Amino acid sequence: MEQIVKEMGDLVNEGNFQNAAALGNKAEVPLGLSNGDLVRHIEISRGTQSVVYRGQYENQRVAIKTAKIGKAADLDNFKLEVVVMSKLRHVPSVVSLVAARLVPPGYLLVMPYIPGNLYTRIHHDGWRPGWSLVLQLSKHLAEGLAAIHAAGILHRDIKPANVLLDEHDLPYICDFGIAIPINELNTDDAGGSAKGRPTGGFHKRNMVGTLEYMSPETLQKQAPSDKSDVWALAVTLNELATGIFPYSDCTQENPAAHTVLEMGYGRQQLAAAIATDGLLPLTRKDMPPAFAALLKACWSLQPSHRPSAQQMLQSLQDMQADVIDPVYQEAVATQDSCEQESSASQVPCSTDAPQTSDGHTAAHTINSQVVPAQHDDGYRPQLTAGVFATAGLRGDDRMEDRHVIREHLEGQAGCHLLAVFDGHRGPQAAQHAADHISQVLQDQLATSPPAQALTNTFVSVDESFRQQQEHEWRERVRRMGGGAAGKQAWPGCTALAVLLHHNIMLVANAGDCRAVLCRKHKAMALSRDQTADVADERHRVEAAGASVQWRVDSWRIGDAGIQVTRSIGDADLKPALTAQPEVAQHQLTAEDDFVVVASDGLWDKLSNEEAVGLVRDTVKQPTMAAQRFFLNVATLLAAHQALLLRIPFRPYICHCHHPGLC
Repeated sequence: MEQIVKEMGDLVNEGNFQNAAALGNKAEVPLGLSNGDLVRHIEISRGTQSVVYRGQYENQRVAIKTAKIGKAADLDNFKLEVVVMSKLRHVPSVVSLVAARLVPPGYLLVMPYIPGNLYTRIHHDGWRPGWSLVLQLSKHLAEGLAAIHAAGILHRDIKPANVLLDEHDLPYICDFGIAIPINELNTDDAGGSAKGRPTGGFHKRNMVGTLEYMSPETLQKQAPSDKSDVWALAVTLNELATGIFPYSDCTQENPAAHTVLEMGYGRQQLAAAIATDGLLPLTRKDMPPAFAALLKACWSLQPSHRPSAQQMLQSLQDMQADVIDPVYQEAVATQDSCEQESSASQVPCSTDAPQTSDGHTAAHTINSQVVPAQHDDGYRPQLTAGVFATAGLRGDDRMEDRHVIREHLEGQAGCHLLAVFDGHRGPQAAQHAADHISQVLQDQLATSPPAQALTNTFVSVDESFRQQQEHEWRERVRRMGGGAAGKQAWPGCTALAVLLHHNIMLVANAGDCRAVLCRKHKAMALSRDQTADVADERHRVEAAGASVQWRVDSWRIGDAGIQVTRSIGDADLKPALTAQPEVAQHQLTAEDDFVVVASDGLWDKLSNEEAVGLVRDTVKQPTMAAQRFFLNVATLLAAHQALLLRIPFRPYICHCHHPGLC
């Protein structure tokens, strides 16, 4: 297979795509698919390196993983993933490779469609399997990992999010995007070759993986081994048994973020505690002794003291599953009963654990000629938009931001919506706002003038989200019981929307995002930061009955320590944290160049003038400009997520989003 992939690459480099495809289709797994061979349906996931669609191939339901190829290294990584999966196509409990396309344009691979996901089952559906099922799943996963290692492969990102579940609850290890042949490891190089990016997002130099599942030696930048995968599998099995996301009892994001949590570990401190202080995930006190002993052995600080995956499998096969927790039995029975009553009533529950949806690097461009309004003075703005989004070093699983670019709202050529949502305490509010703002605003514009329509839209989206959250919480308690349901989450997001209506631009802001206009080459603020540090905002919040205290480095609201005074969501702080935005209206003229829209993370590092200057000094192509904007501030925003949206109108607007610093 490696030889065929190499020869195909040589033919592609020569421009001989047809012969390359023909050669690929002679392999055991077809590697030269054409677009006509596949039927692509809906998008089901999106990550830093790929987008996955549900589709059909030769009368089989499949998952189609399309690669994002931005540079030569991305193509090398994708080819390696295909080679690795081809070696493992007959391995039990590992997702198999059905076919692939290694000819441009549109590199992709095809896998069987498996609808379930272990992470979603545990943290969204509240699934709590009994010990017999925990042991059964553990055996399957250990068997799969042992076979992966026997094939000479290190996975390097074992975690529940990378375990698929079929309709019979049989698990399949997936996502070999950062897997690597063991013989390619360089023991003098930390972590081996840093090929690819983990979906969990912890990537520092050559150290790759997802932080909560990384072994001490990997965190210490030593070469990984099969025992590093064993560590990660043990963390995964414990998460399956407990229903608790690893270290969620002791992690704390930046204390200068939206929410001030109880004192605990930050991301870097957590890494140090795992690597050197022996910090381990919480386990259940009633865990069967043999299972607990196996996890303890897998978490030995010295890799040589850990069992191999094959030894793990043998230990699991020797265990007796005759001790089953009655509480778990009751939870499973309740869940089964709920499923039989009405599967349609089961709404995925909210969770504070990392999410993968929409946390990704992306580039998007639109171009549209804006039709001038009748009152126009002759100026005809040109709208061009591009987006560049990345989760940064914190990782895709921790991406809480969303954005919307909607051309021709209401079908009008001169009406465009561009919005950004900076999530905190989880991505749910930002996702809900992104999903609904366009339709709600379109409905409001049918009966209200634009400024009032924007205000009504923010309030309506906030109300619908809080109703959804309350419904999801009731469903979670009904399925799991009050004790197992845990603490109710109160996610929220700040929001800033730009509505371009002919040559009139309206800016609606709820929170601490900021819009800055470049007019005559100078910066001019279009919105103000709405935080408790602003006296009139603080007094309004206090008058609404909320407590405001000086904490960490600023005035903050309530026990949650929220800094912003306006937001969508944050139901525990309503009505003090109103969703009603401040709306500003501006008429665009030929003196206006672009608008920069950004969350407070950018403004903590750059002044209005510096941000405008950075855009003016960039090639006038929206996506390239957005990328350069990010790259110039990335070193200043070391451990935080970033989303950049560039929306040029005569010639451009730029938006940068850093939710980790709100």
